[in-house]
Amino acid sequence: MKFTLQLPVQAQSTMFAEPWESGSGRDAIIEIARAADQSGFNAIAACEHIALPDHRAQAMGRTWADPIAVLSLCAGVTERVQLMTYVYVLALHHPLVAAKALSTVDWLSNGRLLVGVGAGHVEEEFTALGIDYATRGTRLTQSIKALRQCFDEEMPALDAPFESTPMYVYPRPVRRPPILVAGSTPAAVKRAARYGDGWLPQGPATPELLDLLAAERAAAGRSATPFEIGHIAGFVHVGEPTWDVGAHVLSGSPQHIADTLSQRMPPGATMCQVMFRSRSATELADQVRAFGNQVAPCVA
Repeated sequence: MKFTLQLPVQAQSTMFAEPWESGSGRDAIIEIARAADQSGFNAIAACEHIALPDHRAQAMGRTWADPIAVLSLCAGVTERVQLMTYVYVLALHHPLVAAKALSTVDWLSNGRLLVGVGAGHVEEEFTALGIDYATRGTRLTQSIKALRQCFDEEMPALDAPFESTPMYVYPRPVRRPPILVAGSTPAAVKRAARYGDGWLPQGPATPELLDLLAAERAAAGRSATPFEIGHIAGFVHVGEPTWDVGAHVLSGSPQHIADTLSQRMPPGATMCQVMFRSRSATELADQVRAFGNQVAPCVA
C-alpha cells in the first residue's frame, strides 16, 4: 500500500488544519516533508484554491499557498518521496501554463511528480478568471488530454479549444508524470477511468463507484493498463493519546491501526491518504515517522 500525506500549513482549511498551523511557515513544511521522505511515505501532497470570497473563507479558511511553489520547495529538501498535487484545479489553467509549472516541478525533483487534478467546486474562482463554471467538467477532460500531450511531445500542437501552433514546452519532465483524477461523482469516475492514470475518490469508494470505474475502464479497453485507486483513511494517532484527539480518530498500537486500516480498505485500493492530529510541527513529525516506520509496513 502506498501512503500519502497532505502537507500542513500549505492549506489551512478550517475543516482539517490544526491551530498551530496558522502561526507556522516554511520551516514546518520542510520538517514534515523530510519526516515523510525518511519514513517511507510514497507521496506528500499540496492542494489548490486560487482565491476565495469571504463567505467561502469562513468555512474553508483563507490560506491556500500555491501548490506548485510549495512542492518546488519540498523538491529541494527531499530525496525520494513523490510530490503530489492533491488536487490541482486544472480547469482554471491553460494547459500550456499548467504544463510549464508541473514539468518544472518534475524536472527539479528528478521525476517525482504525481499530478492529481479535479474539476473544482468554488464557482467564484471560475467567474473571477472568466471561465465558465457550468462547463468545467468538459474543460477538465480537454485539459487532461492537452496536458498529457504537453508531457509526451517536445513541441505539442494543441487541439481546440486550446488550439496552438507547435511550440516548445521546456523544461521537459524527467518522466511522464501520472495524472490521477479526483472526484466522487459518476462523471468524475468516468473521466478517471477513460483518461486518467488513477482515481482519487473524495469520499468513500463505494461498491457502486468501483463497479462503474471497472466498467468504464473495460469499455475504453484500459482494464490491463496500470491504474491507481485511492482511499482516504481519515485521522490517525499512533499510540494511546495523552490528550483529546477526538472520538473519530483511529488510535492505539501500530498493529491495531494497521489491522483496522486493512479491514477498511476498499477492494483494489493502491494508495491511501492518512491525516494526523497534532499540537505542533514536532508532534506531527513524530506521528509521521511512527506511522511510516511501524504502521505502514503492516497494512495488508
